[in-house]
Amino acid sequence: ITCIEKNRMHCEFMKNKGYMPICADFLDIEPDPSYDAVFMNPPFTDEVDHIRHAYEFVKDGGYLISVASGNILENSNKKTQEFKKWFKEKEGYCYKLPPESFKEAGTNVSTVLLLFEKDEYQD
Repeated sequence: ITCIEKNRMHCEFMKNKGYMPICADFLDIEPDPSYDAVFMNPPFTDEVDHIRHAYEFVKDGGYLISVASGNILENSNKKTQEFKKWFKEKEGYCYKLPPESFKEAGTNVSTVLLLFEKDEYQD
């Protein structure tokens, strides 16, 4: 398992649990397309960049699963429109999560799960 986390406090928490996180900005990490699966919960402020970057870590036949804001495919700004087009090209799936999925974390923000299966013929 490879964990990449920008927040130093979260890195220390993971170290105390026995993990060896890479404490860095995920967007600064060079993609290595060797992972069978990537699971992520990116910051919603720049989730589009994180999700597209994460896709580059997945090997052919692998999966990317990401929590995302509930409106990621609905906004009308240029970046979101480009993401929506990319999402369709990659044949992504979007699953709406129940309204109180993150209530225990102190938020009731609308969320979805995005699922991609990386196919060598899509790139």
